[in-house]
Amino acid sequence: MKKKVTVISACLVLFVAWLFGVIYTNVRAERPVVKTYYMNENVPYEDDYFRRADNILNGYSATVLGYEIIPYDEYAEKYNIDLPEIETDEAGNTLFPWKLHTMKNGLRVGIVGIVTDYVNIWEKEENLKGIHITDPFEAAKNALAQMKEQTDLTICIYHGGFECDLESGETLSQTTENVGYRICKELDFDIY
Repeated sequence: MKKKVTVISACLVLFVAWLFGVIYTNVRAERPVVKTYYMNENVPYEDDYFRRADNILNGYSATVLGYEIIPYDEYAEKYNIDLPEIETDEAGNTLFPWKLHTMKNGLRVGIVGIVTDYVNIWEKEENLKGIHITDPFEAAKNALAQMKEQTDLTICIYHGGFECDLESGETLSQTTENVGYRICKELDFDIY
């Protein structure tokens, strides 16, 4: 019985020591800076995480007007926007190919929007009904090949992340969730 009490006491002491270590570490750990902005608050760009040293801000700032998350078709209806004809493949999946826009000065701009194919993992199936999301790198590569001869300027808008550090090139992710770095390095878009 005495041996059992000693083992339980030792376990209890070890648990308390472990718990103390966890609490001590968490209290002293550096926390990311969290900023809260309120409606109609003017927010200077000076401490923006994405701001690069070579940005010239000249006093620019942003004002938080609010947000509302609504489906695209409801947004278009609410703000009286005419939606373009939706293209589909043989299976009825919605296609979002690149678009050509001719500016008033005659400049032909090709724009393609790409999203990470991990949306297929995260998003609810009912939200992807009729949408077929493929490999983003291959989609960007195919769109660039199609638009290159028909445009003066090519733009790729990628909704995903970078798998490598932009300055050092060090690999940050081993998955294919983010391919922004690869798109920038291997494809010849004029603007990313």
